[in-house]
Amino acid sequence: MASAESEGIFSRIGTVITKTRNFVLNTLFVIILIAIIASFFTSSGSAPVPDKGALVIDPRGILVEERTFSNPLDNLWNFNYDTTTRLLGK
Repeated sequence: MASAESEGIFSRIGTVITKTRNFVLNTLFVIILIAIIASFFTSSGSAPVPDKGALVIDPRGILVEERTFSNPLDNLWNFNYDTTTRLLGK
């Protein structure tokens, strides 16, 4: 391996970039790892569920059992043949 004096400027710049990248990525990895480990030891504080409690869902909008097929080209050109058209003013 050549000494630092015999290396070119681009080699030194590449070495600095590589060491900086390694430091930043290793630091991010350690921070993420600490956050994951800390999340296992913290309490979530979930709400208590009463006995015989039920989940109430309040859906809004149109409810269907199956998805309807729509031709992508008709959607592109806005040709909706299966919808009713209202004329304004009548």
